[in-house]
Amino acid sequence: MNRSDRNFEYGIQRDQIGKDTSNHRTIMKYTINPHLSNLKKSQKKWFEPLILISRTERSMNRDPDAYRYKWSNGSNP
Repeated sequence: MNRSDRNFEYGIQRDQIGKDTSNHRTIMKYTINPHLSNLKKSQKKWFEPLILISRTERSMNRDPDAYRYKWSNGSNP
């Protein structure tokens, strides 16, 4: 079997899979969306502070970490 045959077969399979998944996606979208919107409403209160904290911690820790390692070694580079 040469490459073009394989590509042709793969193309057909991929098209079929694409159709199946796109149908599946639309079905899932309609079934999940109501749940997602409820989740978003209830969990928004929790998620926003967590995201803010993680962001600020990450940005604050960048510099102090560098200094901490520098001084804890006891030798200045």
